[in-house]
Amino acid sequence: GDTDILMRGWWALLAGAAAAGIYWGLAGLTGRVARISGLILVLTLPGLYTHSADYFAGYADLPLTIFFFYAALFLYRLIPHPTPGPFHVAVLFLSLAAFTKNEGLVILIGGSVILGGSIAIGRPLPRRTLACAVLLIGLSVLPWQVERRVLNITGDLTPTWDPLTRLAPT
Repeated sequence: GDTDILMRGWWALLAGAAAAGIYWGLAGLTGRVARISGLILVLTLPGLYTHSADYFAGYADLPLTIFFFYAALFLYRLIPHPTPGPFHVAVLFLSLAAFTKNEGLVILIGGSVILGGSIAIGRPLPRRTLACAVLLIGLSVLPWQVERRVLNITGDLTPTWDPLTRLAPT
């Protein structure tokens, strides 16, 4: 629930994941001063402390941000050396972003386009690696979409092509 003390621990773990990604994940890509500066910047964000120390909130924005950050980090590592390791980790974090909340689907689609583009301009990866990526993406997206259809879960927004319907008073 929203008054659970575990939320504080969850946000602290996410802050630790962000710190680890900034400091150790960027090692070899940027200098130590830039990594420490980024670390200080992230760890002094008021929102991070507010949610981990004062408020009990279970927002999924921070997990989505961390998953996106790690996906981008491994995508960046993939560009100079297209190997299956960073590729699979990037796909995993993109899939976790899609599983976190609806906005994560946009991150997954954008990341998949970037992955496809980086493969197209770089050395191609083995087909088995690409098949594993498609399977992982499918496993993260399809179950929720099927459950939405089975349980008839609708969103609070109803997209329509008719501009008059969007402007009509409710």
